[in-house]
Amino acid sequence: AHGGYPYLMAWEVIEKVNELMGNEERNDSFSDGKAKTQALNDDSQPDAIVVVNEKNNNIEDENDALLPLRICQDPTIGTDPDDPLIMNYQCQGPKYEAFSQQLTDYMTNTSIHSSKWGRRPFPFPANKSVFIFGNSHTRQTAISILCQYKDQLKVLKPRKSGDEGFTAEFKNGAIAECLINNYALYGHNWKDLIEDEIDKPLASFDAILLGKFNH
Repeated sequence: AHGGYPYLMAWEVIEKVNELMGNEERNDSFSDGKAKTQALNDDSQPDAIVVVNEKNNNIEDENDALLPLRICQDPTIGTDPDDPLIMNYQCQGPKYEAFSQQLTDYMTNTSIHSSKWGRRPFPFPANKSVFIFGNSHTRQTAISILCQYKDQLKVLKPRKSGDEGFTAEFKNGAIAECLINNYALYGHNWKDLIEDEIDKPLASFDAILLGKFNH
């Protein structure tokens, strides 16, 4: 449910993307085969992998002021009331509230993670782009990010109410393109199929979040 694991994964994705983009200026690109790759856990089959395009990722540090935790339980979000993104699997009730308190205690423990964890003003650095590709588990993480940052959305265009992904632009100019359970994965020319589907080259993204896929 969105109050639990997907939220933790969402914050971990946000931190990993921001961390891997780093502060060095680079001039490489995905098309050169040069990119930094990081699994989000240490398993032999990680939940997701973040790949950062090492091109001009000159990111300035954000203000260190402690911002409120971002938690969202909205049933729908969006910038167009006629085309909302549906937030499936939201939880409620006493057991959920008790679990939420345990989760809050974990989230606010800065000895485990950065004080920015779950509190960044934007999920991704300004004017950067992220491509998110995977199955429904990846979708839960991706829409959890959107739900947490619904107040920072400039444009949100769901694919079939979010079931197949979305295109999102944030107020800081960051863009997230998400494709879920797409047929393109299973073709020999998968790269061309993906690029036709999202109407842009993969090499144009600053980072790629690659989730798991269904067999």
